[in-house]
Amino acid sequence: MWLCLGTFSVISAQDPVANLPMGRIVGIKVFTENSLVPIEVFFGIPYALPPIGRLRFSKNIQDGKELCLHIVCHHAVRILVMTLKILTKTASISTYGLHGGGITLPCQDLASDGLVVVTVAFRLSVFGFFTLKSILARGNLALLDQYLAMVWVRENIAAFGGDPNLITLVGHSSGADSVLLHIASPRSTGLFQRAIIMSPKNIWKSIEKDKNSTTQKIVQLSESITESLGCLEETIQKSLQCLKSRSVADFLGQYTNIWTELFEPIPDDFLPGSEKYLPTSLATSFSSTSTKKINLDVLMGTTNLEAIDLGATNGAELLALLGDALMLQAARRPLSQIEKRVSLKFRSFISNFAKFGSPDNEREWPRYMVGDSYIHEICDVDVICNQFKTGREIAFWLQYLPRLSNTLSIKGQAEKITSSDGNSLHI
Repeated sequence: MWLCLGTFSVISAQDPVANLPMGRIVGIKVFTENSLVPIEVFFGIPYALPPIGRLRFSKNIQDGKELCLHIVCHHAVRILVMTLKILTKTASISTYGLHGGGITLPCQDLASDGLVVVTVAFRLSVFGFFTLKSILARGNLALLDQYLAMVWVRENIAAFGGDPNLITLVGHSSGADSVLLHIASPRSTGLFQRAIIMSPKNIWKSIEKDKNSTTQKIVQLSESITESLGCLEETIQKSLQCLKSRSVADFLGQYTNIWTELFEPIPDDFLPGSEKYLPTSLATSFSSTSTKKINLDVLMGTTNLEAIDLGATNGAELLALLGDALMLQAARRPLSQIEKRVSLKFRSFISNFAKFGSPDNEREWPRYMVGDSYIHEICDVDVICNQFKTGREIAFWLQYLPRLSNTLSIKGQAEKITSSDGNSLHI
């Protein structure tokens, strides 16, 4: 559901108000367990036209009139509600958050640390990544929604006490993948100064060389849905016209039939130069010497898969970051005392990084330098971190896997034999 702000005929003298070029918006005040300072929350702030009807599968539009893709803003004295996540410091830092989809994130506890927190609604799945490798059906629409939201934040965050020159982009799971893609995109340069990447789903895409296989997979999936909905026409224009006439239920009805693979972003090198958002793959962008260098603070991490019995599964870092509010929403219970201690510690790392570019004293948590083999493990104060286990994990990633890869490569070459007649044989 896309929400638009309505007109309020009665406004309490205590209701928070923000004045934007698009007009005045009214929020509410909420209190958190650990702060006496109220958090101001502004829900459903529109930043683009609703991508429905004739605008389905179209690049997002912002015309200053009817805007319906929306944001939410939280601030310790201000919270915005968009639905990506952007952090900005109070007086201040803006934090912009990208979620993995399907949830609404309560960010008041994070905002109470002195951050303006913005979450952003954007298109998902087939509506966000459908592509026929054409300017008319370009794909990557979710990323373009996020891009437009970042532009909106830069232009409007000061009205909520945020600093437009100190914005941190935060993503979890597929949202973390989005952060990686925005880092790689030349279009997003300057829209954020720091990035937090939490448990990315497709981190291997950053080293995967074959971009064509992913692109072809998404195109084939898009074509299959088009055919299944009876919209396979002689031209892309007619196919899209047919698809735009179908209901959301029609699309969702295809899910169990042919959506065996998830939709995802692809390089859009088939578009005209001015329209490209991802001109190269992640692997090419991060490895090419010709890629323009940017100055960006990055914090990246994952949960420990061996600590499932302690609750450190995928998504646990979101519970730690957002505290009681998310735990009550997800599990209908508050955090335990141990969970609260871990949450406060973890949230302080994130807040410090957004404010200062470092999660902790750099003597305790040093900046990464090329060739470093250091992992900072976050444990409860009553638990001794298993440094031996951490050391083994470092050795696995930095020593064993490279040696294994090299060994397999050499073995593959040795097994390729050329016969006397010049034909290649394999054993």
